[in-house]
Amino acid sequence: MTKLSPTQRHIFELQVKKTRDMHERNRLCVILARDDGLEPELIAQVLRLSRTSVYDYLREYELEKKHSTLHKTLTCIL
Repeated sequence: MTKLSPTQRHIFELQVKKTRDMHERNRLCVILARDDGLEPELIAQVLRLSRTSVYDYLREYELEKKHSTLHKTLTCIL
């Protein structure tokens, strides 16, 4: 996973504090913890999630980033 920009990190930190959706909170915490350099197994243990959930959250985030980048690229081309 590539490092979050300071702006992305700040936005995610704010979202963690504001969201009431536990699924979204867990997802954001996983992304932030991975950005801090923690291994997925440790993240799962600390957040009391399954390793599968941690890997799913990270995969979803990577797919969202790719989709967003592709969308921006296609928009620029058109």
